[in-house]
Amino acid sequence: MEGNSSNNAIETLYAGEFTHSMDSQRRVAIPSEWRAKDGDNRFYVLPGRHNAVQLMPYHTFKSMAERLKKVSSVDPKASLALAKLGASSRECLPDKQGRVHIPEQLLEHAQIKRGSDVDSELVMVGVFNSIQIWSTANWSRQQMSYEEMLDVVQSIDEIK
Repeated sequence: MEGNSSNNAIETLYAGEFTHSMDSQRRVAIPSEWRAKDGDNRFYVLPGRHNAVQLMPYHTFKSMAERLKKVSSVDPKASLALAKLGASSRECLPDKQGRVHIPEQLLEHAQIKRGSDVDSELVMVGVFNSIQIWSTANWSRQQMSYEEMLDVVQSIDEIK
């Protein structure tokens, strides 16, 4: 857990990489290190870039939604993008074992296959304020060298 947000919720810092199996009911367990200690484990699941699924804590999703509500509905491209994002976003509450349900359309977006009797392996990646869920094949194709990663991080840090 790291820091307090402006609404006094304790924020979890998501870092690390975990390989997990998805069960036949499309549930995946959130690593215990990533479960909120204050008990607020509400998440929103939505499509992410590069064929990943994004799992955002409630407070992060709410903050993003507040910013997006300010977008003009007169802009047809923005209006359609917001409709698509809203339609594909779902609130998900972990069960007692810390598992969340991933909707079928998002599994298709992430190219995560599941069989009716077989568990499917996937990779959960911490991206500090949220979690990305990848198929193992897509994640292995997205790797970059440490040098490339550090160059990008440095350029982001220099912007502020």
